[in-house]
This record gives sequence, C-alpha cells and structure tokens, in this order.
Amino acid sequence: MSQERKFYISGMRCTACSANVEKRLKKLEGVEAVSADFNSAECTLFADEKQIPDDLVAATISKLGFQATRILPEEDTAVAEEAADKSIVPLVVSICATAALLVVSMGHFLSGAAGIAVQVLLAAVVIFFGRTFFMRGIPALFRGTPDMDTLISCGSGAAVIYSVFLICTGRSGHLYFDSAAMIITLVSVGKHLEDRVRRNTIDAVRTLVKLAPETAYKVCGENIEEVSVKTLRPGDLLQVTAGARVPADGVVVSGSGWVDESMFTGEPVPVEKLPELSVSGGSLCTAGTIIIKAEKLGKDTLLSNIISMVRQAQGTKAPVARIADVVSGYFACFVLAVSAVTFTCHMLSGAGLDTAVNFALCAMVISCPCALGLATPVALVAGIGRGAKAGILIKSAESLERACRINCIAFDKTGTVTESKAYFEKMIAADGFEADGVLSRLVRTCYGTGHPLAAAAVEEAEKRNISLDADISGVEHIPGKGTSAVIDGKNWLFGSSRLFAENGVDIPDIPGTGKYSTIYCACGGVYAGVALFSNPLRPGSREAVEELTQKMAVRCILLSGDRKEAVEGVELPFEKVYSQLLPQDKPEVIKAWKKNSFCAMVGDGVNDAPALAAADIGIAVGSGSAAAHDAADIVIVGNDLRMVNKSIRLSLCTMRIIKQNLFWAFFYNLLAIPFASGAVFALFGGMVPSPALCAGAMAASSFTVVLNAARLKGIKL
Repeated sequence: MSQERKFYISGMRCTACSANVEKRLKKLEGVEAVSADFNSAECTLFADEKQIPDDLVAATISKLGFQATRILPEEDTAVAEEAADKSIVPLVVSICATAALLVVSMGHFLSGAAGIAVQVLLAAVVIFFGRTFFMRGIPALFRGTPDMDTLISCGSGAAVIYSVFLICTGRSGHLYFDSAAMIITLVSVGKHLEDRVRRNTIDAVRTLVKLAPETAYKVCGENIEEVSVKTLRPGDLLQVTAGARVPADGVVVSGSGWVDESMFTGEPVPVEKLPELSVSGGSLCTAGTIIIKAEKLGKDTLLSNIISMVRQAQGTKAPVARIADVVSGYFACFVLAVSAVTFTCHMLSGAGLDTAVNFALCAMVISCPCALGLATPVALVAGIGRGAKAGILIKSAESLERACRINCIAFDKTGTVTESKAYFEKMIAADGFEADGVLSRLVRTCYGTGHPLAAAAVEEAEKRNISLDADISGVEHIPGKGTSAVIDGKNWLFGSSRLFAENGVDIPDIPGTGKYSTIYCACGGVYAGVALFSNPLRPGSREAVEELTQKMAVRCILLSGDRKEAVEGVELPFEKVYSQLLPQDKPEVIKAWKKNSFCAMVGDGVNDAPALAAADIGIAVGSGSAAAHDAADIVIVGNDLRMVNKSIRLSLCTMRIIKQNLFWAFFYNLLAIPFASGAVFALFGGMVPSPALCAGAMAASSFTVVLNAARLKGIKL
C-alpha cells in the first residue's frame, strides 16, 4: 500500500540537484510519485514502505552525494531548521584570503617565486573552504548529472590547473589563481545571500510553529497550575490572560477578553470573546482573562492543520515549475558544451591558448542554471507563505498558479454568501392548526439534522418553552427536500415546495413571504403551515461580489436549494441565480459554465463538496464542513468572502513575479553567453571579460531572482 513519506535532503545546492534526486528515485520500481523541492530541501515520496524502505531511499540519494533524513510528522520543521544553521566563518576566511590574493597577484608587495608561492598558498585556502563545490560537482559530472557545482568546480579547477601548467612551463607572467579564488568566493557569497533571502520567503511554517505555546495554565479546582501543553486532555479547563496565547482549540466557558486571530483570518482587529464562543490555539489574548474548555489538542487543532496544509503545498510543484526544472536540468550540459566550443573556436582562430582558456572559463562560469531554476519555485513558495499569513490556505502550487485564470465564480448561498445561522421569524399556521403545535412537531422531527433552518426552529422552540413530547416514528430524511415522520399516529411532512408538489400537497399563496426561507408543513396530506426564516448577508459579501463583478471582470452566479423568491431576494449583482437545486444539481451547473469559463466554486457545506470538486478551482470557507475542505483547492480561514478576491490577487501577483523572474533569467543568459564566450569581443571589440567578473554576474543573477520573489512577502492583498 502506497504511503506518503517526507525526507530532508541535505547538500542540495541548486534546482538541478533536486531534479536529479527526482530522476533517480523515479527509477526505483514501486515509486508512484516523487517531488523534490530545493527551497525547502524536502522530498515527498509516494511508495509502499515495505517495498521501498527508508534505507533504500537514503542509499539511493547518497549515491548522488546528498544525505536523506526521514521527517516524522511530530518533528515538524526541526530537522530542516537545524541543518540550515550554518557557520559564516569559512566564508569570511575565503573573502579575506581572496582579497589578499588579489593584492599579491597585482605584484604590489611580492613578485617572483615568493609571490607565486603566496598565491598558491592563498588559493589553496580558498579551495579548501570551497571544497564542497569540488566534492559534489566533479562526481556529478562523472555520473552524467552536472549541476551548478559542476560548472563552478570545472571553471575554478581549470583555472588552477592552467596556472600550474604556466608555472611548470616557465610562463608565470599572468596566472589565474586569483580568478579561481574569485569564482569560488563570489559564488559562495551569492549563495549565502541567496539562502538567507530564500529562507525568509519560506518562513511561513516556522512562523506558524512558533505561535503554539509550550505551556498552559490549567484550572485545578481553586488552583491554577502551569503545565506542559503535551499533558493536556480534551475537557481540561485552561486560563488565558492578556498577553498569552491560547494553548488549544476550545470554547470560552467564563470571563471575557479580546483575542487577536489575525494569523488565521488576516484581520488585524482583535475579536471580543464571550462565553460559548470558540477560540483557536495559537491566537493571542490582548486584553481580559478567559477560561476555556479544551476541545482539540496537538495535531487536531486548526493551527496544526494549517501548518500541515502549508507544508504540503510548499512541497508541490506547479506545471510551470516542472518545465523550468526540466530546462535547468539539461542546461548544465549545454553550458559545458558551449565552453568546449568556445575554447575550440578561439584556438582555431589563432587567438592563443591564454585567450581560449579565458573565454572558455568565462562561458562556463557565467551561464549557471540557478537563476532559471529558482525563478518559479521560490516565487510559488513565497506566494503560498504569504497566503497562509493572510488566512488563505492553498493546498498546492498548481492551485496558486491556476487561480489567476478565474473569470467565473459560483457561490453557494446559505453559509457562504449569507450567514450560516438562520433566524426564525414566525410560524404561519393554516386554519385548524396551532402555530406552536406545528412548530413543536417540526422541531421534534428535524431535531439533530444539522440543517441551519432546523437549528433556528429548535432555538425558537426553546425560547418559547414549547413541549416536544410526542409519539414519533418512521422519521425519513429526504436529501435536499425535507423530512417526513409519523407523529401521534399522523403522517407529517416538512420541507420544500418541490417535496410538497411530489406528494400532491397544495400550498396556498401567502403574501409577504417571498424574501424568507421557508419550511412548509403538512399533516395527513393537508397543508398545515409555513415556518419563515431570515438569512442575512455575511459581512463583506456585498463588497466582495461588487468588486469581483465591477472591478475584476469576474462573472458571479448564485447556487441554492432555497425557493426562487428567497434566492432572488439576495440583492447582490449576480449574473444568474439558481434556486431549488439538489446537491447533485450543482456540479451539473458548474460543468455547464466551465465550457466557456474558468469556473471556481465557493461553498461551505457537505452538499457543496461535489460542486467544489467539479469546479476548476474549489474554494471552501473556514466555517465549512470537513468534506468541503477536503474537496477544495483553497481554504479560506474565516468567513469573509473578500478573501476570495485576495486569493485571485495573490495568484496574479505570484504569476507576475514568476514571469519577471523567467524573463530576466532567460534574458541574462541570452546576453551573458555571447559576452562571456567572446563573440561580442570578436565582432565589436571592447572589454575582454574575466572569469571573476563572470562569477560575480552569475551570483548576482540568482540573488536578484530570489530577491524579486521576496517582494511577495510585503504585497498588499
């Protein structure tokens, strides 16, 4: 049976490395899917653990020069964070040695044999601290999987070998030890800066992990004890004071306070929490003191689910990223070929060995696949992280890439556009029936169904102290239509006008009921009355739909199982509204709109799950059911529909960054290769490039791409 496993891969230095890991693991018989991500240094493997044990995975990856460590669910990001903490001392030593080497190579202080000896010594120091390039790059070349390290090791190594050759032949006027040191040092500096910025773009998980407190204050009788969160159990009473984070998902049982839930909802204003209101673990109590009853702990909390979802999304790849990976995987071979051709052409032209070597080294060093390989994944990871901080949970990189194409959105009505909580208005009983009596039987039949209208009816019956004593049997729930039962020996029917029409029960025309949601009631095949419910718009629904239709040119439609009059009573600029839909009808509507549009579905209920799955992009609101969350591609933490608009804007911004990165990566190589290979110099003259200058340009290109992607962290959605 196939299982998902995650491994931390130490030693990957560029996207070509992650591409090689994928290729090698895919060759193992029994591997269903594998995705290696350079940004997070993680590899996700889908395979039968018995057929492909962890030891085999580790051994396979070690042959590529990397180390694989299994990441267990409880370890979270600890392994990756520990491995990312590297010393900067070797880099500082390399910089100092390179600076000294540049001074000596100019002959200002030392010349002759002493100068050569010092150059060799200083170059050896730089090579020692940059030995990782050689230890990984040369073996990769012989394995037939060249990468960035291969280009750097070949370039700097060739410079050293050629310098030694010049010394041995007595031509020590111009040596290339300084070029070799500059290549290694400049690339190392670039990688260090790149890694720092790249880690900052993927810190969403680490930020979320730090929100979970390690201790909690447990109410033990009249005492308050500080205990480890790991010892808590559902049902424990916990005290949360101002300045403390909520240790578990739960409900307030006493006290009052203001809680900052911005990490979940994206809203910066704290929310007042009173008894019976829910709180989420990791949120911050800014004022007051509350006592909560713990309901969900550890991996079951909303925070843990968000962390898991973000980690999973950051480990996926969008189609555009896979294309870039394929190109960068072959790019190193192309660069080596260009370097060889450059050397051959300059030798045949009679330019001389020194010139041929110089241009060959320049061509090899300047054309690195790093910028191209990083262009897409680093932007996607940054976008997913930015979304998580805003309360937009994107399940995969592909979903983030595709969301910018949305030009049609279908909204569920109850619980999505309108409040999930309905409000009972009144019961209009038919002649011969009492309103309280009909309401009592409605509540007795629908109690526990979870339907929002039924819940409102139950709440009203409790307020009126209406007796629910009755002899009831034969309760049958008819999906999307209503409920029937035998109460006190009589057949009762509760539900929609469609259900009544199917059972031959006539419904009279009752003025003034059009704007309400309704539950019709019948006894013995005779109309008995109607319960009316109001369903107000959610805060933000109007602003969201108006912006989508008027500013973002997105077509919006409304889907509901409610009566036509009630659905049309939602005064929002929907292009089309659909009423009296059964759960199986919604996917058919979505499929029809998909023929001419890229259609998204926004919903919250179990009955929305099929439509969410049928849409091009499914978006579930945070208060929705688990089924809706599972079927959706994007989950909005909270119930503000304006987050749907922000999701589209986030996708647009991310794709814009990706396009910019890809353009500059290709444009850089388009200009760099002719310049470094000497083609520009041969045609137009001018400056002769040096390997050190080319190494700096290559490092700058990768750093620029990562820095551009980091802008996503600060974008306003």
